[in-house]
Amino acid sequence: MLDDLGWLDTATSLAGSLRVVVLYDAPAGDSPELLDVLVQRDAITQSLKSLGHQAIHLSATLDLNGLRQTLIQLQPDVVFNLVESLGGSDRLMAVIPLLLESMGLRFTGCGSEAIVNTNDKLAAKRRLLSAGLPTARAYFLDHESLHELGTGRGHVDSIIVKAIGEHASLGLDDTAVRQVSDVDGIALAIQQQQQRLGKACFAESFIHGREWNVSLLAGQTLPIAEIQFEHWPDDKPRIVGFDAKWNEASEAFHHTPRTFGLGLEDQPLISKVATMSTRCWEVFALRGAARVDWRVDREGRPWILEVNANPCLSPDAGFIAACQQAGLDYDHMVQRLLADAHGHAV
Repeated sequence: MLDDLGWLDTATSLAGSLRVVVLYDAPAGDSPELLDVLVQRDAITQSLKSLGHQAIHLSATLDLNGLRQTLIQLQPDVVFNLVESLGGSDRLMAVIPLLLESMGLRFTGCGSEAIVNTNDKLAAKRRLLSAGLPTARAYFLDHESLHELGTGRGHVDSIIVKAIGEHASLGLDDTAVRQVSDVDGIALAIQQQQQRLGKACFAESFIHGREWNVSLLAGQTLPIAEIQFEHWPDDKPRIVGFDAKWNEASEAFHHTPRTFGLGLEDQPLISKVATMSTRCWEVFALRGAARVDWRVDREGRPWILEVNANPCLSPDAGFIAACQQAGLDYDHMVQRLLADAHGHAV
């Protein structure tokens, strides 16, 4: 855990004003999860200006040659990469860091390999399992045949079905959690969710328990957050679904507060989870900002749900809350990401 901020002092001392292109994907609609990138863009721009840097907005599209030519003309010192989707597809997110790498440009956040290996949730699970890190058993369909990934937690009686390559909790609502009695029930649940979303999906064993988020800034773990499920009906799955994240009119949004300050009884587990989160940073070659989402089961065992190589940087996001808990304001976080990008010549 981050308990000494001295490592930030020298790392954030960038000489002079930087010319920073704030690169983002133009929203493909007006729903909150799509418009959030504009909130991030404006917050980052304001911070860059307050730090004395020059900020230039640039929208990324599938016209990669046009984007390349514009970047050549702008000649940025650093690209602040906020691209979460391209052409309406989250699975194309890695195209932008790949383009920036090919041009030899410094940019904030993770490289293309890390984005590819984390954005595909099944690929991420395979990598976690290879590294000996705990993650729930998964099931996926290949030519209508059901396959199993990992050894997991023994007999599975409930599952949660997720999109393989999409983020922002797409399709995650109460119907995503299913009671199952056999492999046919798992296969049917995956097929139904795929038809509903129009996206490739997989299932994993649903872990009843607590939900923790571990944010990392330049490889250092920040204070761990726990999501509380307040006044939660007994028959409602305890998940941080789409409504909890994006629908301000929903009860889930208002009854899943983020809290810090885990108790003394959690200290051994905190140390273990922090160490394994740092291991995720190494295994996936993460950079800049990242978040590892955990589930702690009823027996106190931690399981990795997801490694997020592109966490939201909106002022009200969980990553920023973790920075604040560590004593870092928004400007300090932005400067740290710039310094991290400057330290990685492509």
